[in-house]
Amino acid sequence: MSMCVAGVVALRGSDTDLSFSGECDRVEIEGAGLDVDLSDARVATVVVRGDRIEVDLADVDALEVTGQAADIDADMIGSLSVAGDRNVVDGDEISAVSVSGNDNRVHADRLGSVEQAGDRNDIRPD
Repeated sequence: MSMCVAGVVALRGSDTDLSFSGECDRVEIEGAGLDVDLSDARVATVVVRGDRIEVDLADVDALEVTGQAADIDADMIGSLSVAGDRNVVDGDEISAVSVSGNDNRVHADRLGSVEQAGDRNDIRPD
C-alpha cells in the first residue's frame, strides 16, 4: 500500500500495476511498463518519469510527463507539460499544454493554450 509521506506519494517499479486512492499534494511515478490507477485519488501534482507508463487520473492541477510512450487518461488537467516522444494524453479539459518532443498526441474536449516544440505532434480539441 502506498503512503503519503511529507506530501509526496512515490510509486516506482517495473512491469507492474500500482494504485493510490488517498489524498496527497504530489504523486511521483517512476519506472517502466507501469499501469497506475489514480482515478480515486485527490492530488494536486502528478509527475510521470519513465517509459510505457499508463495512468488513469481524475482532476489534477499539474501533470508533468517525461519519457517515452506514456498513455494518460484524465478528467481535468490544469497545466500539462510533456517532454519526450510518443506520449498520449487524453482529457476532458486541459487548461494549458506545453510539449517538447516528437510524435506526441494531446486531445481534450476543451483545450486551452498550447506551446510546442518538435515534429509530428498532434495537439487538438476532440
